[in-house]
Amino acid sequence: MNRMLVLLLACGLAAAPAAAQPRKEAPKNLEPAAAAAGGIYRYLPQRYGDQAAFTQADLIALRFTAYNGRTQRIGARLVSLSMQADARPESLVVSCYCELVEKEKQLYLGDGRFSCPPAELPSLMQDGVEFILALVKLYFPELDDRFLVVNLVMKGTAIGRWRQGQLAVLAAGK
Repeated sequence: MNRMLVLLLACGLAAAPAAAQPRKEAPKNLEPAAAAAGGIYRYLPQRYGDQAAFTQADLIALRFTAYNGRTQRIGARLVSLSMQADARPESLVVSCYCELVEKEKQLYLGDGRFSCPPAELPSLMQDGVEFILALVKLYFPELDDRFLVVNLVMKGTAIGRWRQGQLAVLAAGK
């Protein structure tokens, strides 16, 4: 109780000198930005109000990226820090920036190298890829998997790539 009273008193005293200072008035010679911009966004130049042309696939990829730009568990050993979808004319490319779960972090040595045997790497990545494939199907239910590319990236280095049903492990093990 005494601590709380002392804390409240200290906060009140700290705020008192600021309240005692005279208020400064804003300069009167500044014109509002709205007069300069003249667009639908009063705070931006006219060109920001122009209609943008993009496809439905671009919009869905943007939604996918926005919603999955957060940390989420994607497998038994992998956590996605963020995912990004890019609807290109030749394929849909999903890049997953990931790391190992906390208890497995010591396995990653950096620069695409792991301390586990190379035979363990495909299983380490496969359940993460399967999660990503299921997630992509929620956004693009009619997607032909032959045109999907999934990139797994860890600490700036590509560690795996899934394309046309095949997982290519780009990382190295001990």
